[in-house]
Amino acid sequence: MYEYSMWECIMLVVLGLTGLGYILNFGIGALLRGSDKQFKPKTEERPKATRLRGLSHKHINQQRNDVIVIGGGVSGLAVAAKLAKKGKKVVVLDKHPEKVGGGLHTFTLNGSSMTSFPTGLHYIGNIQKFKRTLSELTDGRSDSIKYTEMGLCKGDGIYDIIRIGDMSYYLRKGEHMFKFSLTSQFMKERQVIHDYVEAVKKSAWWSKWYYALKLLPKWMYDSRPVRLIRSIIDRKRHNNVTTETFLKRLRCSDRLLQVLSGQWGDYGVKPEESSFAMHAMVVNHYLNGGYVPEDSEAISRALVATIHDYGGEVYYGAHVKRILVKDSGRVRGVCLYGMSKYIYAPEVVSTIGYNNTGDMLSRSCHSYQKLKTSTSMCNLFVETKVDRTGHPNIWYYPKGSDRQGPYFISFHGTGVSILKPDSTSGEWRDSVEYQVYKQTMSDELLNVYRNQVGHKIVNMDAATPKTYCKYINGDGSVYGIYRGITGRADIHPDEFGIRGLRIIGQDIITMGISGALASIIYI
Repeated sequence: MYEYSMWECIMLVVLGLTGLGYILNFGIGALLRGSDKQFKPKTEERPKATRLRGLSHKHINQQRNDVIVIGGGVSGLAVAAKLAKKGKKVVVLDKHPEKVGGGLHTFTLNGSSMTSFPTGLHYIGNIQKFKRTLSELTDGRSDSIKYTEMGLCKGDGIYDIIRIGDMSYYLRKGEHMFKFSLTSQFMKERQVIHDYVEAVKKSAWWSKWYYALKLLPKWMYDSRPVRLIRSIIDRKRHNNVTTETFLKRLRCSDRLLQVLSGQWGDYGVKPEESSFAMHAMVVNHYLNGGYVPEDSEAISRALVATIHDYGGEVYYGAHVKRILVKDSGRVRGVCLYGMSKYIYAPEVVSTIGYNNTGDMLSRSCHSYQKLKTSTSMCNLFVETKVDRTGHPNIWYYPKGSDRQGPYFISFHGTGVSILKPDSTSGEWRDSVEYQVYKQTMSDELLNVYRNQVGHKIVNMDAATPKTYCKYINGDGSVYGIYRGITGRADIHPDEFGIRGLRIIGQDIITMGISGALASIIYI
């Protein structure tokens, strides 16, 4: 076993104290991260803009800014609001041709006003934490947003149904009800279920400390003592063990294993590939979680309004082509598609993912290894006349197989979404093969709808990985970088080593709206 020298032991102590300072936001950490002084809202006349759409990129003011934020999803808007409130002149650039918001978008079918479908926001974890974070960012604008605890609409606490063949298994909100519901169907495995829930909570607790270490500067994060600490925490949170392997160690039966891992579509990696740590983070945030039942775009509107009030700007249709870097190795701004001039700023925050950010850097100034990305999705959106607000989601595995599927069925008032993980990542774009593929997938999802829901269809439309390519991510991936047990990467906010360039978003902590929002602690 390796023995550390006296100086390395001293460094470990210093790292611990520095990390504590970062975590508690005082002492050394406060000095390194800068002042948290909040400025008052701006009152000067500025270009008019709607609170969600922002301004068209044609109106971009190219004068020097303090910070450019690439990406107008929840992490980009939250970062911009946080920095604007600290007195920074912030500009947000989003490539969406019509509006900002990313996974907070909602839409209707063929312009219909009857049913609104969400694109990415489902569960948000702990309501009070999520609500408090948004309230602080938006000066209370978001307080009017309606939140609902999972499983309360029907009064039985059921938020997800795992349906394997003809058998249904119910997941209920709250640790006690979660265990009670499962043990009523797996009475001989009561202790296994108890041990599983305890392991989930412990793993999620250790994961918080793991991600807290990313508050350290990259040189410190990559140092040998911190790598040792990270490896210890990884063992504690079972990050080096697949979900399937860990559940088998608990002596789960095959059917209980299928049920406990039945939500793997929420993080896009099958149980034989995903780490138990990733699985545990997702399951833990469900135990006492909630969701936004109506108008997730209200979150975007509140953030955009805050950015505007503190002197920032938000632009849609602003597709960044290249990140500009000085010969000295410091970022200097960005170049947009369709614009001959540059937009300058000494700091750039990218919230569009590691790979997409790397693609925007000139090979002459930086080379990077492209990472494997997560799965994409195929969706069928169905409008009906039956309001099923609050109905539990269904994870459907046909024919009792945990390898066929899953199909995720969710309900939004009179709307029903059927989703299936798909790995084509936007292949066959604009080709005859693609049209055949889209029709085949639509028919498959329609059959699932008829089998599992069956209400009369008023309207419907389909989305494929090509849709995600256009609106969300360059290769169609939904959850950013791949999070399997092998070939995964650990991304630091300063991963590229370019002064003034930071990466924020779901690649840094974990996937989804909650993970993307949580990543703003690194700013």
